[in-house]
Amino acid sequence: MQGMKNHVLAICALSLLVSCASGGSSDNAPAVAIEVRPVGLVPDVLYFPGPIGLQFVVAVSNPTSEPVTMESLNLQSVGPGAFNVRSGSVPVNRTVAPGQTTTFTVSTWGYARGGSLRAEEPVTLRATGAFRSPSHHSFIKMVNENLAP
Repeated sequence: MQGMKNHVLAICALSLLVSCASGGSSDNAPAVAIEVRPVGLVPDVLYFPGPIGLQFVVAVSNPTSEPVTMESLNLQSVGPGAFNVRSGSVPVNRTVAPGQTTTFTVSTWGYARGGSLRAEEPVTLRATGAFRSPSHHSFIKMVNENLAP
């Protein structure tokens, strides 16, 4: 029985090492950064429950020496907050030159939870961008932003 237990532990350790090693390849993606900031989001807009129009300014920074193209962007709220949003995948197709930052505006619909206390709750927004570059082909960057109305 002890030999079987050691065999199982060895297999678990080996599979952990293999999964860590294979996970390292995603770390080779370029150091592209995404920043998302709300436009005109104030607690007064979020006081009443229901659908609301939302706008976000998205900044994509490319510190690398080659151009990268953001193909699509997905925005979704994570956990509770003043509002919920799930944009789905929005086509972007913006090329960011080496060493540059590109900004653009994204509009989507959300749902305000309503109420005077909820209208001021922070919202965690997850932005997932799909990119491609000449040397790294396709890669994904994800960032969580904490927004305060």
